[in-house]
Amino acid sequence: MPATRTTYLLATLAISGIPLTAGFFSKDEILFKAFEFGYDGHTYAMLVWGVGVLTALLTAFYMMRSYVLTFEGEPRWPFADRLEPHESPSTMTGPLWTLGILSIIGGVIGLPAVIKGGKWNWIHHYLGAEYGGPVAEASLHGHVPLALEWGLILLSSVIALGTVYYAWRVYTAQGLAYDALLKRRLQGLYRTWKDKYYWDDFYDEVVVDTLINGVARKGFAAFDDAVVDGAVNGVAGAAQRASGLLRWTQTGIVQNYALALVVGTVLVIGLMLFGV
Repeated sequence: MPATRTTYLLATLAISGIPLTAGFFSKDEILFKAFEFGYDGHTYAMLVWGVGVLTALLTAFYMMRSYVLTFEGEPRWPFADRLEPHESPSTMTGPLWTLGILSIIGGVIGLPAVIKGGKWNWIHHYLGAEYGGPVAEASLHGHVPLALEWGLILLSSVIALGTVYYAWRVYTAQGLAYDALLKRRLQGLYRTWKDKYYWDDFYDEVVVDTLINGVARKGFAAFDDAVVDGAVNGVAGAAQRASGLLRWTQTGIVQNYALALVVGTVLVIGLMLFGV
């Protein structure tokens, strides 16, 4: 599957923030704006920046891991000795190539302001004049010194390249065995990540058990019994009573049915003759 493999690799490099890819420029600008906000005196924004950097690192590691385990090394799918995956048709690989190439070169429409004074940040100028001024002035009147901004760009590049290289090296050499090694080394932290910070447990206990199964069930019990169950049971009761009233007409005796037919016919003729 050469097309799928190559386009997946391109997308992996982009989302990992490898320099000059679209993912690098978009991710770097988000991180820089968080850092700039913290640099201006909003200390909590530095925490946001730190979390963003850590998230970018984990994203690069995980995505390169997914690529290596999927497309490199020995096949691990069932009956790998007899089954060979086939490439997708052009109707699928065409969009993959388009997206893969754009993920690499698409960042040129949003180059940071430190390059050419923001003149090459076409996306900001396109979105409106309110973006054009700040972008154009950032290289001369920015809140963060240019040297520091270049330093942040360098830091982001080193993190992306280093993390991608490390993930490539350990997973091509050890494969899934490295996951077992991480599990042994991290232990409690690994369990926390594996259990998604125990958010599902919290949701089940607080929202489902307490609110839904507790407060909601007790609070709406009367409404459920009187309105919901009452409506359903009321319709069923009305049908039962109606059937009881009509039951006497179904005697199973043919003579009674013939008599009813004669009486009905006489009534219809009477209505037609006398207009009653």
